[in-house]
Amino acid sequence: MPILQYPNFDEPFILTTDASDVALGAVLSQGKIGSDKPVPYASRTLSDTEAKYSTIEKELLAIVFNDRGPKLFRCISRFTLVENKTQQQEIIKKYHEGKSVHRDIRETYKQIHRNYHWPHMLLTIQSFINQFSICLQAKYEGNPLRPSLALTGTPTKPMQHIFMDLYSTGGATLLTIIDNFSKFAQAIPLNATSSVHIAEALFQMFSVLGIPYKITTDSDCKFDNKVIKEMCALHGINIHFTTPYNPNTNSSIECFHSTIGEIIRIQRMTNIDHPIQLIMKFSVIAYNNSIHSTTEYTPHKLLFGHTASRNPLELHYPKQFYQDYVIKHKMHAEAVQECVSAHMAKNKEQVIAKRNQAAEEITFKVGETVYKQVAKTARNDKTKPVFK
Repeated sequence: MPILQYPNFDEPFILTTDASDVALGAVLSQGKIGSDKPVPYASRTLSDTEAKYSTIEKELLAIVFNDRGPKLFRCISRFTLVENKTQQQEIIKKYHEGKSVHRDIRETYKQIHRNYHWPHMLLTIQSFINQFSICLQAKYEGNPLRPSLALTGTPTKPMQHIFMDLYSTGGATLLTIIDNFSKFAQAIPLNATSSVHIAEALFQMFSVLGIPYKITTDSDCKFDNKVIKEMCALHGINIHFTTPYNPNTNSSIECFHSTIGEIIRIQRMTNIDHPIQLIMKFSVIAYNNSIHSTTEYTPHKLLFGHTASRNPLELHYPKQFYQDYVIKHKMHAEAVQECVSAHMAKNKEQVIAKRNQAAEEITFKVGETVYKQVAKTARNDKTKPVFK
């Protein structure tokens, strides 16, 4: 039994009470909760009538019975009451599992608040429910965590870094490729989606636009295989595979798919009889000759140094020697590329800065349980847990 200490009336007092089926007990202490030391004790047995009280009534009686206890209890006008955490947890569990059928925090709070009250009740309920494994696995996250974004490298010239993916529309499957600098896109029809057919289509693009330094694509087995890896190694290409179910890391090609999908729908509404392969070609031409919002130039202009025309060598002057054209083309291309690279880097910094204003830093402790969202597929059973 702890040794009693003298009271210090300049310091706050702490009252800890408890009740059983036969008696009541109270301790008045001082110090930091958890390491506080008792000043006086008080206890008494319950009368026959009091023994019939409900549990919560007995707990309340334990708080107020001290008017018949030691004089020191009656001299203290203000004190901190230590709550019975176990009973709070039992009440929350009863309402959350039973009456509210694992409903959300607000609804559980409203149900409990009708009959009970304790300080910081909402925070206690929130902490309890957020640790419930069933709720964490089965319920959708209405306000998911948004970790801060990192600033990635910005290319300085065309064909340094390309993205590729597969795009299916109207029964046709195409290998889509987009240059990260110029935003110039290609959509190559595939007879099949095997690694060999994809490698052949990729090599076809190399023969026209040149060999890139880096390729980013998703981790689909159609790309992440021996054939594609060996072809990239042969040409000295650094290939990067994104993590599964994370389209943000392949956002350039995903944005292209979204834009080209709109163009295709418009084309099909106005050219109903045209085959999808022809519509796709027209759509890609339209995309490459539209001013891109990121670069503020057309992709065709950035890649080839001039706008598309019937005569690729058409100039502003009636006569021009090839040597003069090459020199001016080089000077113009370098100036434009430098301007676009700076504009892209500035735009990226602004987007990331705005996005990171609402970001939440995520830290995990060793041994902490972490739930990961189950990937959504077409065959997902909606009755299965959302997280695991």
